[in-house]
Amino acid sequence: MAATVEELYRNYGILADAKEDLSKVILDGVKGGPKEKRLAAQFIPKFFSSFPELADAAINAQLDLCEDEDVSIRRQAIKELPRFASGENLPRVADILTQLLQTDDSAEFNQVNTALISIFKIDAKGTLGGLFSQILQGEDIVRERAIKFLSTKLKTMPDDAMTKEVEDYIFIETKKVLEDVTGEEFVLLMRILSGLKTMQTVSGRQQLVELVVEQAFLEQALNPADADSVDRLLQCTRQALPLFSKNVHSTRFVTYFCEFVLPNLSLLTSPVAELDIQLEVLKLLAEMSPYCGDMDKLEVNLNMLFEKLLEFMPLPPEEENGENAANEEPKLQFSYVECLLFSFHQLGKKLPDFLIDKISAEKLKDFKIRLQYFARGLQVYIRQLRVALQGKTGDALKTEENKIKVVALKITNNINVLIKDLFHNPPSYKSTVTLSWKPVQKTEAAAAAAAIGQKRQSGEDIGATVTTKKLPTNLPRRDARQIYNPPSGKYSASIGNFSYGFPLYTCNFWSHRLETAVPVKIEPGLPALGRTELEASIVSRTEGEMNDSNHRTFPNGAARDVTGFVIHHAQPAVDMESFNVVGTLQPAERALFWVGALTTASLALWLLYKIITGFRIWVLGNGDLLSPKLGKWAVVTGATDGIGKSYAEELARRGFSMMLISRSQEKLDDVAKSLESTYNVETKTIAVDYGQNDIYPKIEKGLAGLEIGVLVNNVGISYPYPEFFLHIPDLENFITNMINVNITSVCQAFVDFFSRGLQAEYKCKGIIIQSVLPFFVATKMTKIRKPTLDKPTPERYVAAELTTVGLQDQTNGYFPHAVMGWVTTVLAPIKLVLYLGLRMNKAQRGGYLRRRKLR
Repeated sequence: MAATVEELYRNYGILADAKEDLSKVILDGVKGGPKEKRLAAQFIPKFFSSFPELADAAINAQLDLCEDEDVSIRRQAIKELPRFASGENLPRVADILTQLLQTDDSAEFNQVNTALISIFKIDAKGTLGGLFSQILQGEDIVRERAIKFLSTKLKTMPDDAMTKEVEDYIFIETKKVLEDVTGEEFVLLMRILSGLKTMQTVSGRQQLVELVVEQAFLEQALNPADADSVDRLLQCTRQALPLFSKNVHSTRFVTYFCEFVLPNLSLLTSPVAELDIQLEVLKLLAEMSPYCGDMDKLEVNLNMLFEKLLEFMPLPPEEENGENAANEEPKLQFSYVECLLFSFHQLGKKLPDFLIDKISAEKLKDFKIRLQYFARGLQVYIRQLRVALQGKTGDALKTEENKIKVVALKITNNINVLIKDLFHNPPSYKSTVTLSWKPVQKTEAAAAAAAIGQKRQSGEDIGATVTTKKLPTNLPRRDARQIYNPPSGKYSASIGNFSYGFPLYTCNFWSHRLETAVPVKIEPGLPALGRTELEASIVSRTEGEMNDSNHRTFPNGAARDVTGFVIHHAQPAVDMESFNVVGTLQPAERALFWVGALTTASLALWLLYKIITGFRIWVLGNGDLLSPKLGKWAVVTGATDGIGKSYAEELARRGFSMMLISRSQEKLDDVAKSLESTYNVETKTIAVDYGQNDIYPKIEKGLAGLEIGVLVNNVGISYPYPEFFLHIPDLENFITNMINVNITSVCQAFVDFFSRGLQAEYKCKGIIIQSVLPFFVATKMTKIRKPTLDKPTPERYVAAELTTVGLQDQTNGYFPHAVMGWVTTVLAPIKLVLYLGLRMNKAQRGGYLRRRKLR
């Protein structure tokens, strides 16, 4: 016997109060009349959690109500279904709600959507399990509506529900669904995946492209007569197109179009009667071509594209009696040619010598004749379009006829630009155009107007809308200073009536030059300072007038320097007797104060140390350290030119006997004689080439028995111009010589750290090892002939550098060089330094190669 309304209400009250097992009576309400069923739809979910042993019965009862013939009962039951969605019951509830999407009642359908969204926020993964279960196994109508639900509602879900785990689950389940889908379903599913956050990365977009490739069957040849195959290819290409970028390449699609679609272009069967299938295919190819990566059969595919382009670029008609035969006038298909020419231009960038080396001279000549003829037709058509659109703006351009003319003008302008590139010798692929059917960027609005022969306009123009912003007229002038006005009125009158705990009262300090509001802390509850006393401590300063009293000590002992300021009270009516200006800090403020003070002090000490150190090195120097007291002999390598020769002369001047080592014995003899005659010192020489590996026994023998106090390891090699590392002739020997001898930036870094490491080891033994890092010096090696402040002579550089010995383990040797070193190592980012260095070397290399070519 079905329960009555009275029994339902009575048992509801009992259940609500006593929680006794009377739920079966309410479950029986589903067998009653409409009123009983509506109440049962509300009561069953209410006490569902109180009677777990009846959970299945309760869900089944609610499900019966969801399938009731009365639509109002169904809506009530559906509305309450999310209350059953807890724990293991949630996927089942999601499955039930998904099945209910098949309803044709719009209000009921919206109720189901709302219920699904609510349980999705409770457990997204469980809800998705129910949805995908029906998508994979449910009826067609349920599958269709579940997919549409996901495509429209997922993007509205909160971020805390759409976690990475949930998005990964969606991706996995969607891949299963994609194994058997219709064209419409494929589009919706791709929309779902494209909206996931995890798919916005490069790797995510690449995964999506792989899914589309699988659906497009790119491993199979295209059957042009099968409309379904053609439609599938178009749909897949359209879905992949937004995913392509400079990092996600369209190579597989472009290759497929060149190999299987272009050869059968005229045979393609359109899936839609009114669709120009050939133009649609060419548009897709043009849009993909800028994102094409490395292609295995680039020359073959480029040749196919070239041949197809020739089909749409006719030869000029034969002339008869000096006039063109009217019946032979070819048809110029501008839209087709724009697509093909753009695609050829994009792929041609990857093989720039195609038109020069990969086709015959006869075919190239034929192509240029076609280009020339097409260009002449373009010029005529462009002039006609400009005249037709001259002076038209706004609504006049929105008519169907003028819209067509605007698009035609874009097409012809694009073709004109591309043809000009191909007419270069060699052909150029540098120009950039926006395809005529793509949205025009705002920056192109002026160009569009110029194409019609108009001045730039502020309103709507050809194919683009330019928004004109009117500057507000009430902006303050730059020199109009905003003077503070004390607050007044009934809302400001209450400023003085705040309670004891209010922490801050603001006064405004104004200088006669600087108008700045400075907050002053006023704490209540301290010894009173009368208003007259506060005013007596204020010293006013006007232009040209200042009071002699600069300080005022308040009763609590805190001193205030108020020189040159006028205090304007935010509220003159405030009773100042209940407040006191104090100089004490709160605990948090005190901590921050000491942090700031210590930081400032440490920075000041560091700066002072740097100034004193710099003064000690670059002004006072250590010029007396290097003398024969260290040892009778000084050894200088690379001593016949440049910096090495200057070291030899300076050390000889200081009284050292000189051991000179260099490659040319003749130059060594000249330098030795000069030192002996000028400085009256003993000299010895060793002629060796540091580029050889067998020289060191000879050097060791020559130095044997000498008391050596100073060694200047200065020898270096150079080459005529900067060159890329792998292009250097005789690279193997170059590497050996460069590491053993020389001075590239990389080797300098090694020598620098090596020298400083040795100094750390041997400093305790009284040995000084210094790494010298000069910038440019005016020597033969650097080919700098005219010295400047930052490019000194070798003599000037050496004289400065020797004063730093013993003061710096690493030195630039010369004060302007030290400044340059500080800028390049401390201030400038290393990437900028490397970029500028590479740019300078490239410029030197290019200049040298041009000069050598002229010789």
